Amino acid sequence: MIRLAFIAIVIFGIFTEGNTQSEICNEWTLEERRELAVKWIDAIAEKGLVVVMESNSRQINYLESQLKTAKIEKSERRKKRTQKQLEELRTTTREKAEETIEAFNKYFEFSDVYFLWDYNIRDVIQQSDAAVFLADDLTYMDSSPFDATDEVYFLIRGRADRSSGRSGMEGFLIRNKELNPLCTPFPFFLARNQNNFFNAIFSIFSPELYTERPMNQVADRFNSRLKGF
Repeated sequence: MIRLAFIAIVIFGIFTEGNTQSEICNEWTLEERRELAVKWIDAIAEKGLVVVMESNSRQINYLESQLKTAKIEKSERRKKRTQKQLEELRTTTREKAEETIEAFNKYFEFSDVYFLWDYNIRDVIQQSDAAVFLADDLTYMDSSPFDATDEVYFLIRGRADRSSGRSGMEGFLIRNKELNPLCTPFPFFLARNQNNFFNAIFSIFSPELYTERPMNQVADRFNSRLKGF
């Protein structure tokens, strides 16, 4: 049974919008940031979490358009290869989404959970009550459980601002509805990759062996950090 939510996680899509962390966070003193962190934590606990998942829509649309070109139509081999790529991408996208839903429903207990495709995030930013939220079976719900004026927080896969001390690391970052970053001491960041020596070496010399965090670990880590704040 899907649980309601209102923080969003973009699992794969990288967003670079919003102001830099230094521009936002340097406006406040440490004590003010601590007070804001408590406020954000309370808001998450009350409203919940929307996990925004990668749709691979651009790649899928491109492959679909390629299948309609005259050049592809004249080459049966190329047509079959493109069709295979399209089917594999659709399957991979759905399997990753199903893995993500299962992981957060099982391991994230801090707040309620909801899910969203990345291409619908604009709808939520512009109108919080847009009916674009997903059920556990990846079908659209008939309506949104949220009001148009509700605040939304996004946990977005992207690069941390260098001013945050994360040296531009890629990971999962909690941002607000304007896609501005939240600030320390709020636990806003989790690195995308498995943080160990061999994985760092693989990322440089053997990318095919490089491993990302499994989604159950992402869900569990954020659950623990938010609960323990």
